[in-house]
Amino acid sequence: MNIETCYQYTRFLIHECTRYLEDRAISETEIAQLKIELDRFIKKTSGSDLPDQLKSAVARLELNYEFRLRSDNRDLLGKWDFGKYRRHQTFKRNVERFKLQLADLLSFLETNYLK
Repeated sequence: MNIETCYQYTRFLIHECTRYLEDRAISETEIAQLKIELDRFIKKTSGSDLPDQLKSAVARLELNYEFRLRSDNRDLLGKWDFGKYRRHQTFKRNVERFKLQLADLLSFLETNYLK
């Protein structure tokens, strides 16, 4: 992987985040697909000839895709479809955070490597 490919992959991931965030809700399948793409990106950059500083920046990218129920809410969640709503809201916040990380990486690439 070279700098330009890293830049394009970062833009692709930002585009995917934007596309998912425009939907009404983010599903488990969508967030799992983002996680797969992130893992693939990290693996490709770690085995490349990219500068170590850039490899470290990519390796720090993180997408939390787990959802844990709080035990005191289980009865409430069972009575309403509130659990599904909360799960999708959590996924949405996680994708928003991930997109911000990607935007920072894109700025880092543009500032330091694409002049």
